[in-house]
Amino acid sequence: MTGNAGVEEDVRSFAEKVLECFGRVDVLINNACITHRGILSGCSFKEFNEVLRVGVFAPYLLNLLFRDHFSRGASIVNICLLYTSPSPRDRT
Repeated sequence: MTGNAGVEEDVRSFAEKVLECFGRVDVLINNACITHRGILSGCSFKEFNEVLRVGVFAPYLLNLLFRDHFSRGASIVNICLLYTSPSPRDRT
């Protein structure tokens, strides 16, 4: 299955497909993340909103959609990338 983690309908379709195929969730790994240059180097509001949709809203929505379908002892793993230096300029 392909989709865009920043598009609500795609996230909902993904969750429906997972539940249709497996019936439950044993592990949810939230690892989708994108970047559009550092916010201090000219990242537009639209670009920053996309970063939030993929990295924050999609994991939240998946947790919400799966909350009643986690198996006993299920795990949720949230992975994020933190830079140890100032935001890189013009990184895509």
